[in-house]
Amino acid sequence: MNRFTCFLAALALAHIASLTAGVQSEADSGKDPVQGTAPSAPVPVIELSDQFEVPHTLRFPHTNVVVLTLADHKGSKQVEGWVRPLKERFPQQLTLAGVADVSKVPAWLRGRVRAGFREQMPYPVMLDWKGTVCRHFAYERGDVNVLLLDRSGALRLRLTGPATAEALARLTQAIEGLLAPSAGV
Repeated sequence: MNRFTCFLAALALAHIASLTAGVQSEADSGKDPVQGTAPSAPVPVIELSDQFEVPHTLRFPHTNVVVLTLADHKGSKQVEGWVRPLKERFPQQLTLAGVADVSKVPAWLRGRVRAGFREQMPYPVMLDWKGTVCRHFAYERGDVNVLLLDRSGALRLRLTGPATAEALARLTQAIEGLLAPSAGV
């Protein structure tokens, strides 16, 4: 990346930060659209493309329990601390899906942001350009949001921030409970 591109990216990020600093998002309004729905209400179909422009669809009911991570740039640094232990502990019993909140990126910078994702992440990350998925789950900016969804799509657990031993134990216990034969959904 040349100096001019770096300058433009820094300028855009500074502008985005100034725009978002004074704006209260719908997620901060105190109304959680997921928690406020009946447990039997399904999560809407999630249809987003990744950094390789490959479309991904997540529908419920789903064959696996789903761990969905939502993160913006700052929160993305916390994702691996959650995902790596889950991949090791539950190599095939979980569907792990990541969504990047890129809703504040201006249209003219989207190609560069997508290219940056391709350069840094070989695994698919769904890019939420409109912020609809993040708003639906009342995403808390600045931290990774880890959502545990059962096979029917009901939100069973929400954790935010860096992975700690206590939080990972809590998530692991909740996943094991959903995977137990008597927990069939």
